[in-house]
Amino acid sequence: FSFDIGVNVFHYKIEDLIQYISDSIGASSVAQNIGEQNGYGIELEVNYTSENYEIGGNISYQKSENKIGDKAPNTPEVSLYLYGQANLTDKWRLHAVIESIRDRERVAGDPRPNIDNYTTLGMNLSYAIKRNWRISLIGNNLTDEGRYEPSPTNLDIPTGSFVPGDYPLAGRSLMLETRYQFK
Repeated sequence: FSFDIGVNVFHYKIEDLIQYISDSIGASSVAQNIGEQNGYGIELEVNYTSENYEIGGNISYQKSENKIGDKAPNTPEVSLYLYGQANLTDKWRLHAVIESIRDRERVAGDPRPNIDNYTTLGMNLSYAIKRNWRISLIGNNLTDEGRYEPSPTNLDIPTGSFVPGDYPLAGRSLMLETRYQFK
């Protein structure tokens, strides 16, 4: 077996960050390289592997600010990723993943509420049919959690964005996969 722990500490500075600036009449926005952002954080990784299973994950915390000291918008302050994989028999394998994104705030002045936190569950159950063939039932976002990525902010319009409801991510999905591995 093996057991690994890793700690990553980071700091970054971005210059010429793309930001959308309204035109003179507020009818549209133009992308310009004028933004600045600084950030720092820490990530903890853990992994345990044995002959028949593996578990692990990581959690990260980051603090990011723009050039005037406001919290950098739309970035998660906390991210969590956990996984486990087990060889149930010589033919059956189970893999599970939990992912969580937390604490994303909007641009200062954006009238929309902050972006919701979410936690998803994914699983993959596979069976080795023959030496090089495997069939899998794969489920993503099994709890059918409503997940969104933030749309660009435009403070010149009352809704705060041309896409006020943000960009939806995929809901629950189930797939059946057959795989052949060339050896």
